[in-house]
Amino acid sequence: LWFTSATSTQMDELGVVHTGLYRCNLNDESGNIQNKCQHPQKVADGWQQNGRWHSGLPLYNLQFSSANANTYVYGRTYDKDHPSWEMVRAKRSNTVREEVQLHFQSYFRTTERFDFNDCNFKCCDPTKKHAYTMARPKSYVINDDNGNNSNVYIAWEGFYKDCGDSSQRRLQWTIGISKLNTSDANCVLTSTEDVDATANFVKCTEPVSIVYQNPQGRSATVSSGGLAVAQVEERRMFFMSVLHSAGIDEGDLKNEIWAFPEGGRYSSDPSQLQTLANTDVDPFFFDEVVEDGGTLRLHYNMTHNQNGKDGNSKGLPNHLCHTMFNQGIQCFPIGFEVQKQGIDGKTKTSSVSVIARDEPKTFLSSSQVQSFCKLGDAAARTSKHERFSRVTTVTTGMDVVWNDTDGTPGQVFFGCWGQEGGNGNFGSVDRHGNLVQTLHGAYPGGVIFLPTKLELDLEPPTSEASNNERRSFNFLGLGVMILLWLLFCLFRKALKSLVRITPTIVVYGKSFYDEEEQIQFK
Repeated sequence: LWFTSATSTQMDELGVVHTGLYRCNLNDESGNIQNKCQHPQKVADGWQQNGRWHSGLPLYNLQFSSANANTYVYGRTYDKDHPSWEMVRAKRSNTVREEVQLHFQSYFRTTERFDFNDCNFKCCDPTKKHAYTMARPKSYVINDDNGNNSNVYIAWEGFYKDCGDSSQRRLQWTIGISKLNTSDANCVLTSTEDVDATANFVKCTEPVSIVYQNPQGRSATVSSGGLAVAQVEERRMFFMSVLHSAGIDEGDLKNEIWAFPEGGRYSSDPSQLQTLANTDVDPFFFDEVVEDGGTLRLHYNMTHNQNGKDGNSKGLPNHLCHTMFNQGIQCFPIGFEVQKQGIDGKTKTSSVSVIARDEPKTFLSSSQVQSFCKLGDAAARTSKHERFSRVTTVTTGMDVVWNDTDGTPGQVFFGCWGQEGGNGNFGSVDRHGNLVQTLHGAYPGGVIFLPTKLELDLEPPTSEASNNERRSFNFLGLGVMILLWLLFCLFRKALKSLVRITPTIVVYGKSFYDEEEQIQFK
């Protein structure tokens, strides 16, 4: 289990504080998963670029990617001295079992808010394909394509218009998903030569789905941790966690889970947007950004593999779990209905529908969030920040231990992180609601399990070829050792004539002791 933890002066408890990126082995000697993290290992703490130092490594949206024989840890970070929306990544080694300190480098950096329109809400530049006003990137997801490329999809929100759509006169409040151009050196950084470069979001991305549109501004907003993707036949299906308000003056707020296909356009077919779940949450969170809020996790049914265009063998998702801010964590089974039609003599997927197959099951209740997601010391919970004068208990990142037989969720590890001056904790809860503290003094934002495949990549080589190589090397070392021993015997008398000298001969693999001369050889 990997997690990123941060703290503040309001959240120190008994002097035990975990800050940085950690990994923790939860297995006991029998291989069973425990709910306690006994010996967390820090794998990264801060990152250095051009004099910029993040002492606590404030990473969000932790994700792993394995493409082109390289494995990367991705995250999103924020530097208040250099405001931007920034993705960073660190390359992992697949040849050693123990992790070394990872070095994060900037991968894609753009402005927090961007505009691409010369006449505000009213028109499009005829030379441009898209117009944006007051738009912000919010979350991202990595989708590995057949192990060769890592596709990056970014969810954004703001006022937008497709300039090729004559039916829209004005820009509308829009939630969209765009694909990052990772092959353009002006967009992604592959070296540290220009660490302060800021890419143009519009020029470096292309919308692949327009998920939602409404003339009313900010009627819905994307959760910063809420984006996932799955391959269904020939199409990708995106899952999003959003905060949806019926109206600015209504006062109510719902956390909803949406599903929307790649290539869909809300203006042409609003029915493509499917709401799988909705929960009433505290309206406070609509204006207060919660990093890693609304985290999603999918389980893939490995008995239902598919040969889609990605060539992956993940199978179709059959369960979904998500955090619900102050309302806890819930999970539910999902299924798919695929419609096909013949096009040019070939059968292709025409539409994909996602179905919630059962009522959501609550793993963590709102009352448990309120009692657990804060420090035990009342004095430590008292904040000098006015905006945190109320209780802001909230669940953030999480990941799931799935049942090997039926894919149902069995145990959830989750973080509580209320940001500066907020409340926090790190816990585990099973399907019966049994809740325990996983680690004392940790307040995670991102929580994620290392994929099983990548854990296997860390195993030392055990093939017959590797064993033969080691045996050959051992015989060579033994031969060198014998040769050196014979040379030593030839010069024994000369060595005896030397006083106060302890010769050391270095060979491979053995050490021995000469009793007569009382000399230790290695």
